[in-house]
Amino acid sequence: MRFEDIGNDYFKDLLWRSFFQLSHVNIHGQNVYKMHDLIHSMAQLLSGHTCLRHEDGHPNDDYTLSRNTRHFSLHCGSVQPMILKGSLWYKNLRTFRVIYENVGHMQVSYDLFLKSKSLRVLDLSRTGLDDLPDSIAHLKHLRYLNLSENHFRKLPESVTNLFNLQTLKLEQCFQLLELSSNMKNMASLRHLHLNVKQLNCMPSEFGKLVDLQNLSAFIVGRNKGCGIGELKNMRFLRGSLCIKNLENVPNVTEAKEAMLDMKPFLDKLELEWNEPKSNDGEILAGLRPHENLKELFSGTFCKLSSIYLRSCQNYQILLPLGKLEHLKSLVIEDMPNWPHVYKQFSGFPSLESLTIKDMPNLTSWDPFRGSRFPCLRNFVIDDCPKLTNLPSLADTVLLQSLSISRCPEIGSLPRDGLPASLQALTISESDIIKDRCRVEEGADWWKIKSVPRIEIDYMEIPPEMRRF
Repeated sequence: MRFEDIGNDYFKDLLWRSFFQLSHVNIHGQNVYKMHDLIHSMAQLLSGHTCLRHEDGHPNDDYTLSRNTRHFSLHCGSVQPMILKGSLWYKNLRTFRVIYENVGHMQVSYDLFLKSKSLRVLDLSRTGLDDLPDSIAHLKHLRYLNLSENHFRKLPESVTNLFNLQTLKLEQCFQLLELSSNMKNMASLRHLHLNVKQLNCMPSEFGKLVDLQNLSAFIVGRNKGCGIGELKNMRFLRGSLCIKNLENVPNVTEAKEAMLDMKPFLDKLELEWNEPKSNDGEILAGLRPHENLKELFSGTFCKLSSIYLRSCQNYQILLPLGKLEHLKSLVIEDMPNWPHVYKQFSGFPSLESLTIKDMPNLTSWDPFRGSRFPCLRNFVIDDCPKLTNLPSLADTVLLQSLSISRCPEIGSLPRDGLPASLQALTISESDIIKDRCRVEEGADWWKIKSVPRIEIDYMEIPPEMRRF
């Protein structure tokens, strides 16, 4: 069992015993917990000087820390520029966190890390840093480093000398263009959190980090040692992974070198191309994710419950999707070569949500009826400027919400009407169908008048305006 799993079991047990309680959900959709007030007060009393927390502090202040203090958090209310100095440190300190409500403006002095060589946890997120002194390399025992939401343009090379570092967080560092070239030396790294889209590629020989378990994003490069094959030996990857710049994968052989089929712990995979290539379909097929995958953005696999297809040039990839028995959510966006929805685009025994969006050349939808979308509850058609008709919805007996927007050429609602289950209908920026749904006068009014909630061009039609 992993140490992370053991720690998670302890946390769950403490949560069950009400030591912790849910505080809020952060911007990433993750639950944030806090200690119950009574438990917190008791913990403070028992810990004495071991754990110290300063409210509304200023890093320029001279703090008196007990030699027994191991864990220190500094809550800063000031937005003035600050210099974090070494005078505040003691050699026995294990944890240090600087906490800002808003992003701060901080600098770190060279002597800071020279006086804190026992640190295991360092959190300098949201402090407005644009550089770190080389002395950070002296933190030989550091296990956790959070530098998220700072202004680095390049990750300092000195960070790569932290050979015992297990977690490095670089989320929302929007100016970060380059990781350290020697990251391959960080052999203990297990969790690397990135969501920076502006990176051009990963450092050379990144694949030597074979113990990585969490890697938010991998950016495929063109140079030797920066290709998708660097993922080959990272068999412990788990959770979510986004692979960007797939246009840099030259052929199927190299795509297979990623060996995604040997990564059984990945739950969610997102695949991104910045520009179309003629062999996109072959590359997609060559990537071969493990069958345990639950969510794929840009692909088709039998146990998937969610698929997001974006900017895919080959619409033929859509045809077998209806055979996916577990698929519940399908979003298809920006597929310029898709001219017609054929009757083969059917089946979908478990599909509950379907979104068709940004289809500049989609002109028609086969009116074929029969065993299509039997579980569909939410249907969205958006920005299909050439689409002239809607599919039959007679088999969508569970449909609750239908939204049609920016589809000016759709001539009418389905000939056989809408299902009785429909609870909400939204029509916007679609002039022909809007005119046909005018209250009492439109040719399609009889098809929609029983729908409980109707919104046309952002105005809801109240029940009192309808006569049944």
